[in-house]
Amino acid sequence: MLDVFNIQEIKFYLESHSFFVADIKPIINSGVSSNVFYLLMKDGSTKYLKISHDNKLDYSVQKFVVDTLISLGIKAPKIIYVEPLEGISGKHLLILEALEGVIATPLEIISNVDVISSQLSIINSFDIPGFGTIKYDNGSLSGEFNSYYDYFLNSFGEYTTFISPYINVNTDYFSKLLHKIEKLLLESKTLTRGRLVHRDIPGHIYIKNGEFTGIIDFDDIKSCTPFYDILKCHYSYPEDCSNLLTDVWKKKVDCSNYSKFYLLEHLLYLIEEMCNVTSTYIEFKDEKYNKANTYLKALDILIGSLD
Repeated sequence: MLDVFNIQEIKFYLESHSFFVADIKPIINSGVSSNVFYLLMKDGSTKYLKISHDNKLDYSVQKFVVDTLISLGIKAPKIIYVEPLEGISGKHLLILEALEGVIATPLEIISNVDVISSQLSIINSFDIPGFGTIKYDNGSLSGEFNSYYDYFLNSFGEYTTFISPYINVNTDYFSKLLHKIEKLLLESKTLTRGRLVHRDIPGHIYIKNGEFTGIIDFDDIKSCTPFYDILKCHYSYPEDCSNLLTDVWKKKVDCSNYSKFYLLEHLLYLIEEMCNVTSTYIEFKDEKYNKANTYLKALDILIGSLD
C-alpha cells in the first residue's frame, strides 16, 4: 500500500540535504516494507528513494550490510544516503543508485546460472551471530535471537497463529507437527550462528542484454540458515531453472553446520509462505485459500516424510 506523501515536501527535504531533483515519480506496488520513488536528478542522473512504511525498518543496518557485500563482490545498487531518525513524515528513508536492467526471466537465470549462484553464495556465506532480524551496533551485526531454536519457536508461533483461521486443518495440526520435530528442534539449540539471507531473491535479479547486472532490494534481510534463499527459488522458478540453480549453489556454499536442520528450515519456510500469500491476497477470498493451500499441500508431503 502506498502511503500518501506530498511530493513537494519530499522535494524540499531532498534539496535541503543537497539532492537536487528535477522530477519525482512514485512507483506503484513497489513493495510491502517501503514506498519507492523514482528520482530524476537535475544533473540528469537517476536514483531511487525509499521511505519505510513504519519505523521498524532500520535502513542503517541495510546500508552497512550492502556496503560490506559490495566490498565482497556483490553487484548491488550503492546506498548513498540514509536518514534513520527524522526522515519524511517521521519515516526512515534511504537514497540509492539506480541499477540498469530488468527482472531476469527463468531462461536468463539459466543462462547466467554460474554468476548468479556465485553472487548468492557470497550472501549466504556471510556469517552472523544469532538469528532473525539483524541488529547493528558499533560496527557489528547480530541476530535478534541467540539460537536457531529460539528463532524457530518464535516464528512458528507467530506464523501459525496468523495462518490457522485461513486454512482447513485440525486444531492440533501444528502442535502435532511440533511433537514430531521435537528432538531435532532441541538439537538446534546448539546452532548459534546464522548466515545472511536476502529472503526475496526471485524478482530481484536484474539482467541487461542477457547479462547479469545485479541484485536489488535488501529490505527483508535476516540471519537464518543458508537454505532460505534457495528454497525461495525452488518454489518460485520452473523446475529446470530451480534445480540447476540449486545444484550449482550447493557446490559454492558450505552448509555442513546446517545440513541436519534443513528440514526445520523447509517446514518454517512453507508456513511463512502461507502467511505471505494470505496477507497479500487478503481481499480475494478464493485466491487467498488457493495460494495458501498450495503451500499447505507441500507441507503435508514434507510432514508425511517424517512418519
